[in-house]
Amino acid sequence: MGYLVGILAVSVTTAASLILIWFLDRFEKDPLWLLALVFLWGAVPAAAAALIFNTLFSLPLHFMFGPKAGLALTASFVAPPVEETAKGLALLIIFFALRHRFTDVLAGIIFGAMVGAGFAWVEDISYICGEFDRGAAEAMTATFVARVFIFGLGHAFLTAITGIGFGFAREVRSCWLGGLVVVFFFGLAIAFHFIRNFLLSFFGGPGALLYLLVHWVGLFSLLAVIVGAWVYQWKWIRGELREEVALGNVGERDYRQVSKWFGRLGWEVRFFAALDFRGVLRIRKMFNLLVNLAFLKRSYRRRPDEDTWRRIEETRARVALLRRRFG
Repeated sequence: MGYLVGILAVSVTTAASLILIWFLDRFEKDPLWLLALVFLWGAVPAAAAALIFNTLFSLPLHFMFGPKAGLALTASFVAPPVEETAKGLALLIIFFALRHRFTDVLAGIIFGAMVGAGFAWVEDISYICGEFDRGAAEAMTATFVARVFIFGLGHAFLTAITGIGFGFAREVRSCWLGGLVVVFFFGLAIAFHFIRNFLLSFFGGPGALLYLLVHWVGLFSLLAVIVGAWVYQWKWIRGELREEVALGNVGERDYRQVSKWFGRLGWEVRFFAALDFRGVLRIRKMFNLLVNLAFLKRSYRRRPDEDTWRRIEETRARVALLRRRFG
């Protein structure tokens, strides 16, 4: 029964964090199947690889320094690079294999947070069930509260840092500069991971209090980056679609529903109030098409290719068809 309670409690809070991460993408949400695969990467291959390599590299430390010191040294010096590498491989694969999905910094944050959430789901369950095995019900509750609430979104935050690096790399045209940016933010994620584990392993309660400050300052800093990414996206989406208005491909009213922060919401409320649910669907479909068109155009400006141009023309045709159907 204790195992079931622990797994259920962690799963419910993880689901809440996944919904939060999913809502971070204000304009063009990635398909759920892709986000599910990213989450599962963190939960299965990344967690398994971390377990194997952490155990393998910890053996010499346990032999030289004893079990207690070896465990603390493994947590501080082995786990951070091993775990961040295992999680970061998912971002590397998406960056090259699904270029049209890895568009900017916000995409990097979302993919990174999803991988981290999957990893944390498995890790939290293992820690909480481990306390149950030892017959420590109070410790089980304390572990749950500490890992899920006090130090919540820990792995999501760490891998999101790596994702920021990949997102910035997508923004720059120079390959070597992009590579340096990725390495820098990957190293920053490892550094944060090291600080957390080192403080908790060697300094106990005072270390936990110090890291609590570092953790929440880091989370609010990440939130500031997310808000900045929203503003940046909003500005270039407006620019790309303003050009479409001038070309006659997009109507002025449709442009306003995208270019204003709450433009779509305002139109949806009006249609709901009039019980015009067909209009609500039209607004949502048009919004998605226009945002997709803006993203495609921006991708084409960065790296022109025939496939992207073909998708731009197809999206323009779908916009025109929707305008004719609904007037």
